Amino acid sequence: DWLEHRGEFLDELLCHDGVPNTQSTCHSESCSSTDRPFRCRDCFGGHMHCSKCLVDNHRHQPLHRIERWTGSFFERTTLAELGLCVQLGHGGDPCMHPEVMRGRLTVLDVTGIHQVKIAYCHCEKSIEAFLRRTQLLRAGWFPATLDRPMTVITFDALDLFHALTLQSKITFYDFYHTLLRRTDNSGIQVMPDAYKAGMRCVREYRHLLMLKRSGIGHAAEGIDATKPGSCAVECPACPHPDRNLPDDWQDAPANDSWLYTLILSVDANFRLKLKDRGFRDPELGSGWSYFVESDAYLAHLADCPDQEEINECDSRLHAIDHANSRFQKGYVTTGVGCVVCARHTLVRKNGVGDLQKGEKYVNMDYILLSTLVGCVYASILLTYDIACQWSKNFFTRVQKFPVIMQINTVIMAIYFAIPKFHLPAHGSSCHSKFSLNFRRGVGRTDGEGVERDWAHINAVATSTREMGPGSRHSTLDDHWGAWNWRKVTLLGVFLLSKLKEAIENQAKQRAIFADFSATFSTDQIAEWDVMITQWEQDKRKPDPYSETEKATTLADIRLELAKEDTGRAEAGQIALHNVSPSSFIFMGLELEEQQAIRFRSADQKELGTQGANLQDRRNGLKRRIDNWKSIQALYMPGIAERRDPRMNNPDDDDLDNDDVEPEKVEQVESVTLWLPSQVPRMRDVGCISGLHDMEFRFREAQAEVSLRNLRRQLRMYERLLNYKTIQVSGPGQKANTRARALLARFHHKTKICTERYRAARLALSMLKPGGNWQAQFKVLLDDDLKGPKGDEEQGKGRKGYGRGTGEGYKEPSWIWSVQRGEDPEDIALNECLRVEYAKSKARIDRWDEEVRLVAEEMRRTVAFLQYKSKWWFGLTHLRQGLEKDIADGVQAYACKQGHLMDQLAKSFCIRWYPYLSAQKLGVNWMKDYIEDAGDM
Repeated sequence: DWLEHRGEFLDELLCHDGVPNTQSTCHSESCSSTDRPFRCRDCFGGHMHCSKCLVDNHRHQPLHRIERWTGSFFERTTLAELGLCVQLGHGGDPCMHPEVMRGRLTVLDVTGIHQVKIAYCHCEKSIEAFLRRTQLLRAGWFPATLDRPMTVITFDALDLFHALTLQSKITFYDFYHTLLRRTDNSGIQVMPDAYKAGMRCVREYRHLLMLKRSGIGHAAEGIDATKPGSCAVECPACPHPDRNLPDDWQDAPANDSWLYTLILSVDANFRLKLKDRGFRDPELGSGWSYFVESDAYLAHLADCPDQEEINECDSRLHAIDHANSRFQKGYVTTGVGCVVCARHTLVRKNGVGDLQKGEKYVNMDYILLSTLVGCVYASILLTYDIACQWSKNFFTRVQKFPVIMQINTVIMAIYFAIPKFHLPAHGSSCHSKFSLNFRRGVGRTDGEGVERDWAHINAVATSTREMGPGSRHSTLDDHWGAWNWRKVTLLGVFLLSKLKEAIENQAKQRAIFADFSATFSTDQIAEWDVMITQWEQDKRKPDPYSETEKATTLADIRLELAKEDTGRAEAGQIALHNVSPSSFIFMGLELEEQQAIRFRSADQKELGTQGANLQDRRNGLKRRIDNWKSIQALYMPGIAERRDPRMNNPDDDDLDNDDVEPEKVEQVESVTLWLPSQVPRMRDVGCISGLHDMEFRFREAQAEVSLRNLRRQLRMYERLLNYKTIQVSGPGQKANTRARALLARFHHKTKICTERYRAARLALSMLKPGGNWQAQFKVLLDDDLKGPKGDEEQGKGRKGYGRGTGEGYKEPSWIWSVQRGEDPEDIALNECLRVEYAKSKARIDRWDEEVRLVAEEMRRTVAFLQYKSKWWFGLTHLRQGLEKDIADGVQAYACKQGHLMDQLAKSFCIRWYPYLSAQKLGVNWMKDYIEDAGDM
């Protein structure tokens, strides 16, 4: 629709380039001048003014953009050219002793780059109090130098760039050149180069914002007394003793103490490099927020010998292998190590450090221990993609650090795990021991939060690698501070969504586990539970979550296929003899199977000898069907009228004629046998007594055997797929082709088992609709065709990994929960079931923990924000002897921040209360914000 009106819109745009015809005199009420050639682009209305009125009206808007009508068009001019001189020190009002600046002051603003004429206040009583830089700062203009600033950037421009760079990762180069183009897009006007001066202002301003927002400006001790990490935004949902934990948290019983575990994720990023540019660039506050203190860090590294990291894990990760080989020429820093809270992905204070040569243990150890200085917890869980190797000798390495950094293992237990996405790349020896799915007290933590931070911070890697060391640190600290604060403000939405997901999946997994465990005897469950408990207490005990593995080779699989093929060939011929009713049904089922085989063969294009052999087999099947039907006349006399008339004569000589037309014989695959299950209404009339029950018993056994074979095929397919992935994958085309051929054969066998089961179940539903058999033999959907290990072993793998697809979301197929016999050949299958039982039990345990843990995180979040609110209000009067204007600002900002924290806590409670109260999870801790919460 808009296209029909674009001409109208274009005309209106052009209209703004002409003189408005609203009036012929100056727009100011007190002026009647007809000389009105000026207008302001930033004032509303676009009215025309004379020069005197325009200057008077813009005494407090000195950065508005002015245009002059030449008689033909508008051209750019400035307020300075019209005579405006901005008076500082008096809020724009006149000064008794002005000091006019020589030349023009370059001002970078959101509207562009301006040349402004200014006058400083030079009143005697304010010479010391109102230094030039102070007068500029009071006006909202940030000076680039201290004594005689020639360039400033407005607070508005600084705030806009700061918001843009944090959101879109724009560089100051792009922002500055955007201002240039807003000022003069033709390049005709000569502009002073204010780029470096502006960069200096940006760096200083972001540092000051960090100090301001962390309360450093309110500290009585002053800025120099700033403690390491005190400028970092901390996670309210994580446990913080003396801030958001109960007073008696250290005395909590075992079934509650796990709620107070600190869970951290460790990782390295090799995109955040730094080029060796050969110049010094000191930090403005080393170690005050997220990076570790540089001097102490580098000194410790210098004292440590260069030790080779040894990889003993059979994983496909290269962090350890490359620990000593990631040095890159021309770079002084090859990446960073980082620690985040695993549950909420906030970067930890003093949790980042530069890497000089790969993921060396000494670097990662130092970074972790730095963020844990002063922390006291009963237990800490650390996730790291190489935790299996990093954890070895960890406590021995810790003893080599300064005492203040050492972990007191007497009061703190340290555990290690591998993030869920990285775990499949490790060898089987790591899978259970370091799995978050099988570790108690972690809920549904995935340990991959640090990877999400990399996706966010990598966008600034290109620009930060060109900076100086100090500027790079302050820039990254700034972005991580914004990341953390954004995470804090979104905790209301995030935690509620996590709780809803946890409660939904808790109920679903409980129902699944109840149905699954009901198929096992009490003794069997007790035996498995003991095995699980023993393994949790001692990882050297037998692992309940993994099967006893056996190396599978192509020769093993070929041998199994050969045995099955030989058995089928030996049993393929059906002998004619006097049959009993039960034998008659059995033969009918055999014929049905032969029809299915011939039907599948009919889809294959066979030429020459193969085609002739196929035709011979069809002819033979036709004879057997006719012979069987001759017996059918005895046991099912009422079926005669339903037969295919063309198939009634068993002596048809055409069957022996090699020239018979193919279309006449090909119908043999589709001939209806009319077994009792196909004529359920003839139970009492048309069939001998008990025939339907005989077929039902055969069909029941057929369904059970088919299901057993299907499970076995799926298991074998899993093992073969694992073999191909681990042992065959690579550049060898021949080995891959042979492995794919075997996979295709097993897939075909799985399809046959599926068809057999579905046919048997359909017959059962016709013979005894609504019977008890339905509890054991359910409808088999395509989605049910997965092995005991799940979709990751059925071809999805890590490529299919994502939200809702992990172990905790897994819904095992019902085929692994049906009643089983005591067939000794099912030993391996029973082991699979034990593994699935253990995993299913772990799933409900983790979801149960997740519900409790998220509810506790909600409580902790509100408690932490209440603490921060009181903390801010307590800063209002710490600094004494301040000038009144500054004291008022200090007090007002502390009250503003305290109110903000309190309102944030209140908004979370309002959002959470309805759902928490509906789920009866306890909301008494909300009583300060929700009136009804104190009664629950």
